[in-house]
Amino acid sequence: MRKRRVAGQTIEPHEGHRSPDSFGRTKKNQTPEELPSQRLLSFIKENFPAVKISGKDVDGLLKKMTDGKHVIVSLVGYCPPTRFDENLAKEFVRDGIEEISLRTGKIPLLISGATLVGVLKYGYEMAKERGWPAVGVACERAEEHPLADVGLLLIYGPNWGEESPLFTGLQGKLKQMGQDVYFLKVGGGKQSERERDLVREFGVGIIEKQLPKMETPPA
Repeated sequence: MRKRRVAGQTIEPHEGHRSPDSFGRTKKNQTPEELPSQRLLSFIKENFPAVKISGKDVDGLLKKMTDGKHVIVSLVGYCPPTRFDENLAKEFVRDGIEEISLRTGKIPLLISGATLVGVLKYGYEMAKERGWPAVGVACERAEEHPLADVGLLLIYGPNWGEESPLFTGLQGKLKQMGQDVYFLKVGGGKQSERERDLVREFGVGIIEKQLPKMETPPA
């Protein structure tokens, strides 16, 4: 399958998903540690032992991430101090998530950088407005900023960017477990580009929206 271009964006093909019940045993016969949600939790703890896990519905979010009824939407994009057209960014976020939901026929489950700043804010606002589950993955510095109201919050590493292996690893694991996973990039810098290139190797669907930077006014 080839990439296709739509005005202002690049869309890459997404491989079909495998049912989370197709791992050899039915849900009815699985022990707690064999359940997909517990396998995902084990993956997080074993590969990122320093991670801090919190949130208002940790178990519920882990189950929704692995139930096959939701499509994972990992949102990245510009954050301050980068300036951009906020109305256009909000439109791109909305259109991207809605397109993914329509394409899969599933309820979006948002994973992003936990803070209510930049492009990420629009994803979390949309999730809250529509009642979609949301996850935050960030470093400790994110706690210096307003945080989104998420069911699952994963804090890993003291500095910006150190959470990236967890963010991308989570997407790869979910894809491996048979979930529908998409990476929505609205603008963004070097870290977003690295993450996009990495999750592409996992077979994650990629949607990019070309959001231009705005010039910083002179002091």
